[in-house]
Amino acid sequence: MINVKEACKRAYDDKLNGLKFTRIKDTGDSFIICFAGKNGERVTANPYRISKENGERLPFVLPSESYFDMFNKAADVPVPEEYALKIERGDS
Repeated sequence: MINVKEACKRAYDDKLNGLKFTRIKDTGDSFIICFAGKNGERVTANPYRISKENGERLPFVLPSESYFDMFNKAADVPVPEEYALKIERGDS
């Protein structure tokens, strides 16, 4: 069984190096990781889904009614600080 930090590390090391995570959802048997560019820019890729059991990447292709349903039913999980998107905003 892997935890959310291990899932983030696997996703980051596998494909998402340089991207920042904006949201993580816990489906019960997997984590769904949403991401953006390092400065918050939109990334045209599907969220990343990692199995809690073995850490393998699972399918998560949008648009799909079943995957939208899975996402909407999943619980929000805090994004570990080292992977979280932080945008510095200057004073106006």
